Amino acid sequence: MDQAVDLWGNPILPPEERRGRPKHVPTEDSRLVVKVMAAVNKRHSEIAEALGISEPTLRKGYKAELAGGRAQIRAEVLFLMMREAKAGNVSAMNLILRQFDKADLDEAARSFDGAEPPRPAPALRAKRSRPPRLPRWPAKGRTGATTWCEA
Repeated sequence: MDQAVDLWGNPILPPEERRGRPKHVPTEDSRLVVKVMAAVNKRHSEIAEALGISEPTLRKGYKAELAGGRAQIRAEVLFLMMREAKAGNVSAMNLILRQFDKADLDEAARSFDGAEPPRPAPALRAKRSRPPRLPRWPAKGRTGATTWCEA
């Protein structure tokens, strides 16, 4: 016997041949999945289930993507829009200019009165007619009228 064995006679395996589940290694595709799902406010349990890992593994390996997924996606989209605008795409130019105008308005509103920029008013809806409210019976033990006839 030239291989080492443990107390029960099982061979002792070298470190690269260990038993158990292999350690999760984040890939570019899995990082993109986490960024996109975090950007649309999916729960960590849903993201972990989509990747086939546990929540602690998700939090450990994808901390940056979970914390800034929405900001990272927005930055990538703005970068792509800018690239298309430089290439001559007029729609991309208009979209990027709208983003710049919105950012300028938000900054001006913050510097003007130190408050958050005004939010657009919600759309007005037609009032729904409600059914008439029925009268409530008086509570038991209350002084005064106990039936509707006495009221």
